[in-house]
Amino acid sequence: MSWTKSKIGDILTLKRGYDLPKASRTLGEIPVVSSAGVTDYHNKVKKSGQGVITGRYGTLGKVFYVEGNYWPLNTTLYIKDFKGNDPKFIYYFLKTLRLERFNGAAAVPGLDRNILHKIEVSYTKDINIQKKIASILTAYDDLIENNNQRIKLLEEMAEEIYKEWFVRLRFPGFETTKFFDKAGNEVPHGTTGALPEGWELKNADKFESFSISKSKLSKFQGEKTYFATADISGIKIDSEGEVINWDNKPSRAQLKPELYSVFFARMSQTYKVLGFSEANSDLIDTIALSSGFMGLKALNQLCFAFLFSTIKGDYFHKSKDVFA
Repeated sequence: MSWTKSKIGDILTLKRGYDLPKASRTLGEIPVVSSAGVTDYHNKVKKSGQGVITGRYGTLGKVFYVEGNYWPLNTTLYIKDFKGNDPKFIYYFLKTLRLERFNGAAAVPGLDRNILHKIEVSYTKDINIQKKIASILTAYDDLIENNNQRIKLLEEMAEEIYKEWFVRLRFPGFETTKFFDKAGNEVPHGTTGALPEGWELKNADKFESFSISKSKLSKFQGEKTYFATADISGIKIDSEGEVINWDNKPSRAQLKPELYSVFFARMSQTYKVLGFSEANSDLIDTIALSSGFMGLKALNQLCFAFLFSTIKGDYFHKSKDVFA
């Protein structure tokens, strides 16, 4: 496999995207690509064909691939000329470069295409090798996407079971279970505020099954990866984080996850949840979390499943927003 040194500008030509204020958009089928990906749709086409786009301002470092008609926004750089290279290969190639490293290399914040064009990289000119690499990586991406869809379906099923059992209180055997109101009077199932016999309403930190996580980041050797709330999207880590050591760690890098712990963003109107169980226990000693999170720790794996389902549910976050 032959790899050569070349400047990015000799491999491809980047161009600034096009203005399209929200007030000027008409809903259609044309994807509007911003620095965060496809964020809207319009009824007019700006570019056609295989498109590779990356953020110029806003979200930096992410690279997006589209096929067909699209509109790259002015917050992006898109590839105007692939110069004979395979577009899908170029998409994967740019993803490896961590373009966010070049933020502010010019006089103003953001990615300057003129600066990027001058960066020297190693790449293969062999179009057959490019296509083979792109084919292999695309196959893996398709597999990942299929698995993500399956995981999403399983998560939705688990959330629906949780709501059915613990919100609607239609758990197995509920038909023969006695329900009582706050005054202790037996009432029909479905009565507002009624709980099954033997159940009680408590604050989260009053249960034996889980407690407030008090695990703080203590002095450590080597490096850890720091994640702020901005690095989390939903229930997934959405960035590479920041590599830190004890001497250069941000002041907000204060929390350390524990086994069977669940952390959520304190700020209102945010949905960011991380859970730590046996499945990802390898992360526990390698990451640090921002003080923008709050954590609860479950007694064991069984209690963790209940705790995680509770905290990632809509009801918990609506209640959290009231007090945030």
